[in-house]
Amino acid sequence: MQRLLPLLLSAILMAGCATGIGGAEDRKISTSMVLIVLDRPFVYYGTGDATGQSSRYTLVKGTYQPLYQDAKGTYFIGPGHCLGIEAASADAGAFEKSKAHRCGIYVPSLSDSSPHVYYYPYQQVLVDGNIGQIAANSIPNMSPIAAGLGAGIAEGIVAGIAASQAAEFRIFERQPPAGALQQAISYLR
Repeated sequence: MQRLLPLLLSAILMAGCATGIGGAEDRKISTSMVLIVLDRPFVYYGTGDATGQSSRYTLVKGTYQPLYQDAKGTYFIGPGHCLGIEAASADAGAFEKSKAHRCGIYVPSLSDSSPHVYYYPYQQVLVDGNIGQIAANSIPNMSPIAAGLGAGIAEGIVAGIAASQAAEFRIFERQPPAGALQQAISYLR
């Protein structure tokens, strides 16, 4: 138990220090009556991670409603899990669905600035996940009570961190080419 105490205290400290993108105190509930509409899915490509693997990003079609505004622009929230992220598969040119996030579009007040995609990193769903891999996990070589207790504590810590950040959104790291999203959206007043 004495060996677990420093680990537990470190995890609690890290959970307390976790923050979002900042500036939340400057955001206010939007009073805008303008809606953004994507008439068809907006698709763009990029490298998804440090390995250079190609990815396809899709914003679903639909109505994006004003949520927040700050001095620099307005945040429009999309329908459901509207940002789809697909990684390239082993087959050349094919993509596999991997996950979808709640998302939205940030439209800057300055007309010469491009809109940005934002997302909620802790609110995602797996798409076409392989549940069969879970059964392949090995059983720990320890007392089932100790293993269960450790797993319960770890799950509690992870759930606490995720819950504290569930409402935090971030600007998505992989943005569409400059001007492309601006051309795809239309405004309803």
